[in-house]
Amino acid sequence: AAWGQMIQRGLHDGNTSIRPDKISYDFVIAAWGQSYARDKALRAHRLLQKMMDSSNHGKDNEKPIKPDGYTLTHFLRSCGSTVGSPDDKKVALELAIKTFEEMTTNPSIENPNQFAYSGMLSACARLSVDAKERSDLLERFFNECIKDGQVSKIAVDIFRDNVPNAVSSKILPHGKIPRIWSVHVRARDRP
Repeated sequence: AAWGQMIQRGLHDGNTSIRPDKISYDFVIAAWGQSYARDKALRAHRLLQKMMDSSNHGKDNEKPIKPDGYTLTHFLRSCGSTVGSPDDKKVALELAIKTFEEMTTNPSIENPNQFAYSGMLSACARLSVDAKERSDLLERFFNECIKDGQVSKIAVDIFRDNVPNAVSSKILPHGKIPRIWSVHVRARDRP
């Protein structure tokens, strides 16, 4: 809050040299993820939207601030750690899905990394209150994770622990995970 107030005060006073950068956006989005605010997903989403707007409308001499896979990961963790009523969780899940889809279809934004996929899978597992919806969402995003070569140990564990055995055995091979599923994952994080 103090960071935001300092920037607002500086901008209000006409100091145009005070501008958030990618690191400060990521930091504040991650901080929302650590908070206990029931509306933290909404607040993190507003900040992410500001960041995305600035990436599309950079000033003449300013470099646009583009969110990346790490920004998306911080945002998804903010959503996935939402506590509160079923309605609070539903809003957070809807924001996670909408934002993930927007970022994966925007060609000017880096594709999700292994951490973003794990964050998306975790958000689906934690926020969906309906078992069928949870299973369907996890299957959908795990298949996207496979397609993008971003399957990590954590992604496999989240998927396996939160879908029925029939779904898990349909998708996961009995034995070693194909290397192509993890082609973009750090070696130490591969299943």
